[in-house]
Amino acid sequence: MDNYSDVYIKLFPSCKPVKGYRRGIICDLENMTYHLVPNSLIDLLELLTNTKLKDIEKVVEDDSLQVLNEYTSFVLDNNLGFITEDPVSFSDIETLFHHPSTISNAILVSGSDSQHDYPDILNQLDQLNCKGLELRFFYSPTEDELNDILSLAEDSRLQSIDLILKHSPYMNDTYFIDLVTKYRRLSYIQVHSAPFDHEYYIEENFAFLRYTSVRIIDNSFCGCISPKNFAVNVLLFTESLNFNNCLNKKIAIDEDGKIKNCPSMQNSHGTITNTKLKDVVENEEFRQLWGLTKDEIDICKDCEFRYICTDCRAFTEHGEVASKPSKCNYDPYNNSWRNVES
Repeated sequence: MDNYSDVYIKLFPSCKPVKGYRRGIICDLENMTYHLVPNSLIDLLELLTNTKLKDIEKVVEDDSLQVLNEYTSFVLDNNLGFITEDPVSFSDIETLFHHPSTISNAILVSGSDSQHDYPDILNQLDQLNCKGLELRFFYSPTEDELNDILSLAEDSRLQSIDLILKHSPYMNDTYFIDLVTKYRRLSYIQVHSAPFDHEYYIEENFAFLRYTSVRIIDNSFCGCISPKNFAVNVLLFTESLNFNNCLNKKIAIDEDGKIKNCPSMQNSHGTITNTKLKDVVENEEFRQLWGLTKDEIDICKDCEFRYICTDCRAFTEHGEVASKPSKCNYDPYNNSWRNVES
């Protein structure tokens, strides 16, 4: 680093350091990946933003110079930062979260006995400018039933639809490729209770198809925390900083028509047959958990993954509002996962 001593080292605006209890990560929001780093590297980067490298080299012990060089090389080699003579000329990206929709995403659960008025529900979601919808079926809908529901969404404001449904003999890769070609809003399809496990990315349509032998018979299946579900992007990162990244701007209707923050939660705010979604959203009690951030949740607040990991308030340790998700098996105090597939 001799050639760079008379400079500052600054992270790119899209690279965000996050300190945990024992280690940290640098989230590369542009490339949608993260790097595990020592907390001491994050401390050094804060110092290097305002202090020239040569001034730091003057005060560190000889045996620490190698570590200093390794740290700075790591940042530059991984394209996480850059050298500059004038760090104040580079502004940071805005970390406030803003979404124009009253409701950004919704979950609609259907059982074999559900009596949902799909046109009315989709119309109400449109009025809230909802952009994402998960259709969750505990049974196997017929092809005609599925087409009828997805056709309704064609003229809606929805931008993406996730589909979770029970396996049926008519379901195969060819069928689903045709389905996502016809209904371009489909971005994710999970077929549960399948006789096999299989994943397939439909590249032409930017859609992901997953078959799983796991049987889904109720809403208790969700809320599992796993590194394979981490998402490194600006939207989730900024939302996690400012709001609860699971419940913020979300609304759900369960298989019985009950309106909830999440289908897995016990508390409901009326039924869709006699309550308007708009009225529910305007209720402060319904929005109470929207602002509960990861920095306010026990154990999560000490976790280095807290801004790239989705939360769960339906299943928590001890059943308390601000407790760690009970389906998270990560321990930030010793950096270990328990019984989790990475």
